[in-house]
Amino acid sequence: MKLEHLAPYLPYKLKIKYVNILVMNAGQGSSLNWIGINAVIQRQGTKEGYISPLPILRPLSDLTKEITVNGETIVPADYCNGSYYFSEHDKWVWNKILSNDQNINKRITELPYFLITKLISWHFDVFGLIEKGEAVDINTI
Repeated sequence: MKLEHLAPYLPYKLKIKYVNILVMNAGQGSSLNWIGINAVIQRQGTKEGYISPLPILRPLSDLTKEITVNGETIVPADYCNGSYYFSEHDKWVWNKILSNDQNINKRITELPYFLITKLISWHFDVFGLIEKGEAVDINTI
């Protein structure tokens, strides 16, 4: 996963699932060291393990479902459709996204910045990371 895909979510309390533990050479000491977005764990007398974090995100198909964000229940599609900042083109793109258009990942880049930022703050997968196996679908946890 590229840091440029993870960084926009970080201000919004992104939850992470740790997976893919790989056993490496034996290590000494007992500490937890954070290196960037990865963690290296060492324990006395055990082997060192490498943990790969995956962000927990909502698929774009959840846009028409009720979600709870900061204690408030909303339907993102209804919330965004009520925006009077939408141009006719924005509404066309938004409706294509809601209909799960096959070019959804290309179309999302046509949305206005304020809407992409809102989707990111709600932890929607705007980069197609779930499909690539680089994120976890929140509905599978």
